[in-house]
Amino acid sequence: MKSALIRDDQHITVKINEEILFRDTLSHWNDAFCRLLTLDEDLLHQFVEQACIDWTLSKSRDVVTSLSQTWNRLRGDLDTEDLQIQPIEWCGVLRDDMKFETLRIRESTDYGLAVSSQANHGWLVKKESGLRSTSSEVQYEDVYFEGSNGLIGYGSYRSQEGWRMEKAERQVREIEGLFTHLGKERGLLSQKLLDVGSGYGYFQIAAENSGWSTVGIELSEHASRVSKQHVKGDVFTGTLEEFELVSKDKFDAIVMWDFIEHVDHPVDALVKAQKLLAEQGLLFIRTPNLNAAEFRIFGGDYHSLKLEHLHLFSPSSSCDALSSAGLSPEIILSASHLLDGFRFFDSRKMAATLGGSDLFICASRKRKI
Repeated sequence: MKSALIRDDQHITVKINEEILFRDTLSHWNDAFCRLLTLDEDLLHQFVEQACIDWTLSKSRDVVTSLSQTWNRLRGDLDTEDLQIQPIEWCGVLRDDMKFETLRIRESTDYGLAVSSQANHGWLVKKESGLRSTSSEVQYEDVYFEGSNGLIGYGSYRSQEGWRMEKAERQVREIEGLFTHLGKERGLLSQKLLDVGSGYGYFQIAAENSGWSTVGIELSEHASRVSKQHVKGDVFTGTLEEFELVSKDKFDAIVMWDFIEHVDHPVDALVKAQKLLAEQGLLFIRTPNLNAAEFRIFGGDYHSLKLEHLHLFSPSSSCDALSSAGLSPEIILSASHLLDGFRFFDSRKMAATLGGSDLFICASRKRKI
């Protein structure tokens, strides 16, 4: 069998017996695949080439299993052990059925991801004590946004402004489309938007450019200072809980992009959001997906396993959390693009069956009976 990995100034390509089985743009390879996996690029080259060979030889034709087996042979993973995990309360029930799905988080072997099969939900747990990790162990300041620790934070958030603004503009179009799809006319709304965990304010700027009046909530004093230099609306420095105590506004749209997985008690945060949501308003959430194909493939190297991600939601556990907070899901979607380069991996099918790397959730207040 003849294999070749070819890299030029625009693409990275893998051919098996002259058939192209992997082809990715160099920009996506660098900005998505390599950036998210944060591993040696030679290892990633080896993975995509070997994965194409293994797929060609595979008899099962189960693409996720084939990719997972390739990754485990190259990277290796720790087998799950019979370690004690302390019971964890979730949606009013004390869960004691957790088992470790992975015994490392990237390069850290001090933590693992514990999953309750009944709740279909995951928690970051300290292996030595069996206790779940808490937000007190993370500092969301300049090092988090601009540091070089691959285990935590963004790396260089400011340098990512270009594609983050493009992403924010796309997200604004998506939420506006959902308002229309669900029969909510913007002309009848106050057009007030709350961005919870607003970071450097990229989404606020995009929303303001589309006519929304925005308020951001940002725990980080560093990020708040940066965002206040650019956004027109207010930026509240503090927690959602602190903001809810002083706010007199109700918001037509509340967004929680990459936020809910960071908090100790997500249901409590959703209760606060429900109180701030206008009667006909919509809550939008994006959060990593426990059911992601990428998690099944990469295990402890799954890019959304980070020391600041205390929770890993599934579609069902997100619905349970929403219901406990007086909210109802309107739409749940997932997105999948990391493995687009593999010609035999159907990212669209994976996303459509809620197996994408992120969940996108639209929710509203529970209807009164």
